[in-house]
Amino acid sequence: MLRASLLDPSPEELCAFVSEQLSSGDALLQVAGEFEVFYQGRAASVAEAGDYLVMIKSDGSVQVHSRRGVKPVNWQPQTDDLRVAIEDGYA
Repeated sequence: MLRASLLDPSPEELCAFVSEQLSSGDALLQVAGEFEVFYQGRAASVAEAGDYLVMIKSDGSVQVHSRRGVKPVNWQPQTDDLRVAIEDGYA
């Protein structure tokens, strides 16, 4: 079931939307766009800037998919804390 969607949001609108969906605790969130991913935890990882599909599941796991291939280019098992921020005018 699609609960909500945004098309071409501003950085502020995207941050507010993602934060709201994450706070619900039961959403499967998909965001397509140009991203740069930084993960800090047991093992740090990075996905260089590019076009990706980011999926955040209700258990807190994250998958970052590129335009090609079946496997994600970056994935993290259940996370304790997810944050969305605006940096240099970008969400």
